[in-house]
Amino acid sequence: MPPGQAQHKLSVHEGEEIYMILQGKGRFVLNDEEYDVEKHTAVYIAPGTKHRAYNTGDEDMIMYFVNSPSCFGPVGGYNAFMKDWTRIR
Repeated sequence: MPPGQAQHKLSVHEGEEIYMILQGKGRFVLNDEEYDVEKHTAVYIAPGTKHRAYNTGDEDMIMYFVNSPSCFGPVGGYNAFMKDWTRIR
């Protein structure tokens, strides 16, 4: 996520998510609370939690995340979500 950017919307769904911040720093909104994050921070998002990430730093914030069950529907549901991403490999 580039500096000054945020996830597109405040999300809420029934799947669990875990984010790991690999580079940079930012802020996560979880329901009505905000938490600062930086490299090596893990964030657990319980089902039904409203959440959104912001990059508050001056470098890209690189995050790795997993969810279960899929928050994007059936297999292939990620295609629409990732349509504007740059493929590296």
